[in-house]
Amino acid sequence: MVKQNDGYTLDNNGVPIVFNDFIWKTGDDKLLVSSDTMNLTFPDGTTADARDYLEVEYPEDGIVSLANDENAYMLLAKGSDLSVSGGTALNMSERSILTNAGVSLGFDEIYLEDSNNISVTPSLNSQPKVPVFDITVQDGKDGQAGDVGADGESGEIGEDGSEGTKGEDGKVGTDGAEGSQGSDGSSGSKGSSGATGSTGGTGAQVVDQFLQRRSFSLTTF
Repeated sequence: MVKQNDGYTLDNNGVPIVFNDFIWKTGDDKLLVSSDTMNLTFPDGTTADARDYLEVEYPEDGIVSLANDENAYMLLAKGSDLSVSGGTALNMSERSILTNAGVSLGFDEIYLEDSNNISVTPSLNSQPKVPVFDITVQDGKDGQAGDVGADGESGEIGEDGSEGTKGEDGKVGTDGAEGSQGSDGSSGSKGSSGATGSTGGTGAQVVDQFLQRRSFSLTTF
């Protein structure tokens, strides 16, 4: 389908079919609406005109988006309507089409694939042809080696670092644990024998004048 003047032209075996107003279902939740005049009513009651065409899509339940080359809208489906020329209107909430004659058609009643759809076949002359290119690839020559780069300049000497701060005094150590009791000493060795006493001197002879004069008896016990 090609845009031509105020409508669109569709080639059917070389015979052009002209469309001025149409609703085209392009996906399960997508429509393409084209008309000379279109008026969009928003949920708050305000309106806006649209030109040429609008792509209508339901990204999620209750939300409808409408967009063309000039504008894009994301609206609540409830309270949103699109009026096109000839008195036809699209109810976005009910997803239905109401003609001026009172005929209603649901979006779900428009089928993408159906045996009753009109088949359109473009002519062979109008079908685009894919060009065929004869390309011969040749390896390019290696480029010349580049010059060796000059040595970089030496970097500046870094500044001296600042003096570090004094460390904190260490904590006082705790008292050491009490030592264990010493073991008993070993027994002393046996003393050596005393030395032999020296020979006593000769005793003086005592003459007891009394013993010389008297005899006596001596009893031992």
